[in-house]
Amino acid sequence: MKNSAYSEDQAWIEYCGRDESVGADPRTVIIGDLEWTAKNLNTGKFRNADPVPQARTREEWISACHFGMPAWCYYENNPDFADLFGKLYNRFALEDERGIVPEGWRIPGYEDWHNVVEELGSEAGREMKSRSGWNEDGGTNSSRFNALPCGSRYGNGGFYGMGENAVFAERGGGRFYITGVGTLVGGFPESFGGRTNNPQRNDGLAVRCVRDKLYSGFDIVPSGVPNPGIMFINREATGRSGHMGNSLTECNNGDILAFYSNTSGIIRGGHLPDGWTEYRRSVDGGRSWQEPKFFEYSKNIWEENRVKAKRDDPQGSLVTAAVTAPNGNVVAFSIFWGKQAPVYHLSYDNGQTWSETRRLDETAAGEDVGYTYDAVFVHEDTIFALFVGGRGASGPVSLYVSTDNGESFVKRSDNLFPDKTYQWYQTGRVLEDGRMVVYVYNGVSSLEYLYYVVSEDKGHTWSVPETMHLKKRIRNPQMSDKIGEFYFMHGRSGSRGPDPGNLVLYKSRDGLHWDD
Repeated sequence: MKNSAYSEDQAWIEYCGRDESVGADPRTVIIGDLEWTAKNLNTGKFRNADPVPQARTREEWISACHFGMPAWCYYENNPDFADLFGKLYNRFALEDERGIVPEGWRIPGYEDWHNVVEELGSEAGREMKSRSGWNEDGGTNSSRFNALPCGSRYGNGGFYGMGENAVFAERGGGRFYITGVGTLVGGFPESFGGRTNNPQRNDGLAVRCVRDKLYSGFDIVPSGVPNPGIMFINREATGRSGHMGNSLTECNNGDILAFYSNTSGIIRGGHLPDGWTEYRRSVDGGRSWQEPKFFEYSKNIWEENRVKAKRDDPQGSLVTAAVTAPNGNVVAFSIFWGKQAPVYHLSYDNGQTWSETRRLDETAAGEDVGYTYDAVFVHEDTIFALFVGGRGASGPVSLYVSTDNGESFVKRSDNLFPDKTYQWYQTGRVLEDGRMVVYVYNGVSSLEYLYYVVSEDKGHTWSVPETMHLKKRIRNPQMSDKIGEFYFMHGRSGSRGPDPGNLVLYKSRDGLHWDD
């Protein structure tokens, strides 16, 4: 919420308070794959800081609803209920285009409430009820949702249900409530009372906010995905291209190094590695970045060959993978358009200075080992690096490893995908159970599929290749280690087919089966 009219911390206090008894984050609670605010919405402002009008009397409530105006109130117009129950909102406040819930959150819909039932089961209502405050017996609150009997307000201005019902807004005009005996009503399949689209859409309802839980312990900045993002580098402004190379690594001192290419925007439409690599450093977790620096080896290669480059023959050597070794060495790999095997450089001071050039494999040619696209990762005491051979990326996929913190690499296995061609992009990880999985893009087949192989012995031998389906397609796949409960894979949705050119993000609990 950096661009809002008031700070994120202030907003959170207004939205849902701070209840130290609820969840690891005192402001939220996790149920399945959803993250919910731990208290009812309690703001009197829209997201842009415009005020939401308060209806202080019955007449003001009826008038606001009659004329289609946003409004909120306290139960029985009593501000003493604010900390306990939050505010009640009419549908015009909830549906206003200015937005009333925090950026990145939403008013829960039918599918959100249904997901809670699927996660908690037939006793969901009792598990969501607070232990006290109810006229009937309290619930177990084992879910830590802590639903309090906040009641609601009718369109005619009357109040109903405090102590008996917890009534919440459903996106689209419906409502969902928990009764005193723990029964769930509204917004569910028939076994839970049938979906109820409330005909009294002018009711005043409490609100819980919800968002999809990707992982815990991290914040996304800027929030509210999808969003325009924060500009890192603008190649369009200078007529240059960013094609071919990009990689991130976190140094042992916490600094982040971001490598990216600066290539011609003219030669073949900016689609070739005619240029060099630059990199920037962040010392505050990626919130800000220092000025760019040339990766000197890459810039020197281009300077030496720029005359040839003008003949439409790409001559750049670009950093396409970087990784931090277990002891803190930073390893940066450079590829030379498949003309020779990759080289790499070591840094012993968190990327401040770099070693002389080293060959990955003195015996290999570019046709054998030509490319890696950030397909390098660390597991325990070993660096694993995946490469594909050939100038057209049509050669074999090989696995190289280093057990001495990048001082040397040896080939552990090759030809991971027999009879497969055009394998531009590779990614992989060692899974939680000790198996290793490697994925490759194959541009000949549908972009909805990746080939993958699995190794039971850290890459010495491999299974027969299989295919894995990704509904929104993927190109340039890059897989993460497990973060919380999930592995993640991101990339772009490809350059052909319906709706191309987007970024896509998938998650998986086991690293082998991915969501849609």
